[in-house]
Amino acid sequence: MEETLVYPPRTMMDVFKMLPEGTLAEIIDNRLYMSPSPIGKRQRLITKLTLQLGNYIELKSLGDLFIAPFDVFLDEEENAV
Repeated sequence: MEETLVYPPRTMMDVFKMLPEGTLAEIIDNRLYMSPSPIGKRQRLITKLTLQLGNYIELKSLGDLFIAPFDVFLDEEENAV
């Protein structure tokens, strides 16, 4: 089912929030940057690192570990990565 726009986006943050989940994009100083998918070598390294860090964090009860993609809003209007 297609989504109908109630109003057009007025800011880059509005555009960012409308992107489909999983879209690799960032807003830096109110400019939208799109990125390609990561390569396999990077993904293997990230998986190994995540497992090591995750085990340590769980063992020491240090909190939560999130891996990309995970949106982080640095402010309300111009910066999200």
